[in-house]
Amino acid sequence: MDYLSLKAGIVAGITFVTLDVLWLGFIARSFYKNQLGALMRPQPDWVMAACGYAFMVAGFVWFVFPQVQMTRSVLQAMQYGARFGVVLAGIYECTNYSIIAGWPFWLVIIDTMWGGLAYAAASAVIFYMRNVW
Repeated sequence: MDYLSLKAGIVAGITFVTLDVLWLGFIARSFYKNQLGALMRPQPDWVMAACGYAFMVAGFVWFVFPQVQMTRSVLQAMQYGARFGVVLAGIYECTNYSIIAGWPFWLVIIDTMWGGLAYAAASAVIFYMRNVW
């Protein structure tokens, strides 16, 4: 991994964690409790959360960052990120819905959109940060 990709990964990771803390910790906390009920852990498993963010960053660096580097438009950069985020979150959510009894359908929709938004936001941050690097 080159130095620029490493910096992009760190910035993307910070962006993902910040957005998820705001989303899961404050904005949609009661929604998740209502939707998941007994499926939700009292406390997150922080080791597994870190593994999940590592996969998110790897996917961003490998598949989105090269596209963001080549574009001249923040909207195009956000589209690359949003597409990847929707695909990634959609796979996760549809898999959960298909194998976990009681997985809420609305969670599939909302989390899939959230994946697109989170990756679009990280792409915008990286687009603007690349000028600083």
